[in-house]
Amino acid sequence: GDVYKRQPSTPLMFSVTLKSSLDLYVFNVPCMFHVLLSEEGQLSKDEFRRIWKEIPDSNELMFDMPSIKPEFRSVEQIQQLYARNNIYYIASRKNSANQNIIYFSSKASNGTVFLIEVSVPSMKYPEGCSISCKCLTQTLISLFLQSASFIPVSYTHLRAHETGRNLVCRLLLEKKK
Repeated sequence: GDVYKRQPSTPLMFSVTLKSSLDLYVFNVPCMFHVLLSEEGQLSKDEFRRIWKEIPDSNELMFDMPSIKPEFRSVEQIQQLYARNNIYYIASRKNSANQNIIYFSSKASNGTVFLIEVSVPSMKYPEGCSISCKCLTQTLISLFLQSASFIPVSYTHLRAHETGRNLVCRLLLEKKK
């Protein structure tokens, strides 16, 4: 059957089972969705435009971030930050409100394509940004947006709040690379 019939939990949860000579131990480990993004997520501008037009507007969600670190407000910094997380730059432009509009693409390990539009600054928040995402698999958009909105907070900030369970997840994923 279709794996995506029900809304996935936010944050994404991995169930890990460890077998020892004493017993089986099951852990539910929260993990950010961007760890499942593939290195094959870069689209051409033409592919991006074609897919954007194919995805219905009902499959688009937007999230406003009231504040992001000043060093993440430039097109180049956002581009570099997202590239490290397999979210790839397509193009950018300035709109009539003098906002930087930046387009990105990404692909999950199962082939699901995500198209992203980042507006800096946000219309609502001069110190923040807006992130909009389109995807054919509507149930995954909220997981993607959650990850995309955490990335500009900075890894230093996230790791300062890292729990033992999150640390295990991060170390396992870093080992994979």
